Amino acid sequence: MHFFRVDCILEGAWYLTWLTSFVGLALLFVYGMWFGIVYRRWNVIGMAVFIAGQVIVLLAATLLTTRADAWASIGDFFTGSQRHRADRRSRGPRGRAVRRRVHHDAPGNRLTSRFNNTHARSAAATKRDFHR
Repeated sequence: MHFFRVDCILEGAWYLTWLTSFVGLALLFVYGMWFGIVYRRWNVIGMAVFIAGQVIVLLAATLLTTRADAWASIGDFFTGSQRHRADRRSRGPRGRAVRRRVHHDAPGNRLTSRFNNTHARSAAATKRDFHR
């Protein structure tokens, strides 16, 4: 039953799994508590202002991330992927393409070894594996 298993959370020792789950649930509890506190104190108008403030903060963060062209970095942070910087689509501050030199044989570039391993096979080996 590996359908509900999240690898980045459930890998490692059991106490780390429990700690991660507890911290996540505690943060969600506090976030929900703030909704209750705001509603209890300021009713519907307070809730509208509270939600509007959160939407404005999220829109500002989205705008800043887009202007800095940092979506790839955010994706790398959440997925744990460390791609080579030159492999990303290069964009300038205003969205224009920027020409950069890409050294495919640079030391530490993971794409060269992966490319050589997968494409160095003969056509006969590829055909044989395809029909298995």
